Amino acid sequence: MKLSKWFIVIAIVLFVVMVLIDAKMPKKYKWEFTFYHLDKQPFGCWVFDSIMSQSVPKGYSVSGKTFYQLAQEEGAHPRTFLYACDKLEGDSLMVASMKKLLSKGNHIILATGDYWTYTSDSIQYAFDFHLAFGGFNDYVFARQFIKKEQLYKDTIEWLAGNKYGQAIYCFNTTITQAIIVETENITPLAVSLSNGAKSDTLLFKKRYNSGELMVMTMPMVFTNYGILDDQMRALALRTITSSGNYPVVRIDPNISKGDIADGAKSESPLRYLLNHRPLRWALYLSLLTVLAAFFFTAKRRQRIIPVYEKPANRAMELVRHIGSLYYQRHDNVDLLCKKYMYFSETIRRTTMIDIDDENRFVSEVETLSQITGISTTELTTMLREIDVAKDAQKLSDTTLRQLIKNMNLILKKL
Repeated sequence: MKLSKWFIVIAIVLFVVMVLIDAKMPKKYKWEFTFYHLDKQPFGCWVFDSIMSQSVPKGYSVSGKTFYQLAQEEGAHPRTFLYACDKLEGDSLMVASMKKLLSKGNHIILATGDYWTYTSDSIQYAFDFHLAFGGFNDYVFARQFIKKEQLYKDTIEWLAGNKYGQAIYCFNTTITQAIIVETENITPLAVSLSNGAKSDTLLFKKRYNSGELMVMTMPMVFTNYGILDDQMRALALRTITSSGNYPVVRIDPNISKGDIADGAKSESPLRYLLNHRPLRWALYLSLLTVLAAFFFTAKRRQRIIPVYEKPANRAMELVRHIGSLYYQRHDNVDLLCKKYMYFSETIRRTTMIDIDDENRFVSEVETLSQITGISTTELTTMLREIDVAKDAQKLSDTTLRQLIKNMNLILKKL
């Protein structure tokens, strides 16, 4: 009996020591572009896909199909296809498939920062634009970011009139090296600023039949690193939501190839043990010894497991209780404030419009008017009536119902 207690104590102590060692070990990051769905490294897409799946209103998914396979699908509703990579070498089959998808009313977002071959069967030639060579300089990025040297920032301007108002972003200069030149019949969405004047185009959209093509030279925006940066996250969400009110499908070739990104591999101490044969067999023998000890201990001391009933679901009782409290208090002002918090947060989450910002209230209302189709005057009147009612001491039931009806109407038209 004493031996069994000491064995359990030693096992627990060793487990705690292993956890502490693992927690203290420095994390190893790999600064390589993979854009892989399961890669948790900075330039993978595990975090990006997780956040987008919860943020895109019409739905977000990842597919391993090629443009050709997607173009062969019959009866599919229009979608927005996002394809991000560090280097894209298009061919005639890819160009033909993209044109077929665009002709069906789909939207395509291409994001790459490296040089695309400009030939008669390339994507640039087919859609009349040219990407000047830039690309991602991992050496400069490591010096500026990882080694904490002086950071050089580029200023990016989102042009007004493209569904959203004008906005300014600041990125690391290594992210915005590639630029778009020799463009025809395009609508620029984002440009870099040089000495306060608009210069190089970094993002544009172009109509093709009933579809729309968007081209961006900053693929890092659509990675784990980009979505966790406040500036890049705002630009990524604007880019995706500006491509149309469609479900978004990110194309990941790694899935169809069955590749497993290096960044997805474990870097724990267990990986070191398994890579060395003597340590691996020592680990196996230790596990077998622990299992044998558990087996013989359980065989000597069998206990009857009591049967517990499934806990009752008290959710409806809680809802009824909260409802009865509101009914007894009859505090219409507090109920309006709770509804308004949900209302404003829904607008901020789905459209990135902050109606509580008094400094930009007029521009935010104009943008919300364009999205909902409600006139600016009517929207301003509704929101001002709500602000006045929130500060009132009492509020009638009729007025409360009307204000809630107005908020529901605005949410319905988003």
